Amino acid sequence: MSQVIDRARKKYKMTLWVELGVLLTSFVCLIGYKWLIGVSFLLGALAIAIPHSLFVWLVFFTKKQQISNKLTTFYRGEAVKFISTIFFIVLAFKLVDSMHVIAFFIGYFITIVLNNLLPFLVSKYLNI
Repeated sequence: MSQVIDRARKKYKMTLWVELGVLLTSFVCLIGYKWLIGVSFLLGALAIAIPHSLFVWLVFFTKKQQISNKLTTFYRGEAVKFISTIFFIVLAFKLVDSMHVIAFFIGYFITIVLNNLLPFLVSKYLNI
């Protein structure tokens, strides 16, 4: 079981770095177009990227758990991810008054797609 978790750790570490690179590149391109659209896109992306990273850290990078506690850790991580996602969305809309809503949700949904597709692509093309 330890080898499976070690492989998942490597895969998710690489996935998070690739996702960060894609999002920062998109942000730089959009900020060159319009500042507000770039910031809104980044806030939308961070509203799900930070909770997802927190979830991955809680599930894969905390201290070793017993087999019976792994499922409990997974559910606890999902609850933290859900609550922190709501918190970051509310915080983004409270902090930026003139938010470009469409760019925000495009960043949000692109990041969700990256969170789901990148682990498979990393496994397939990088053999992790």
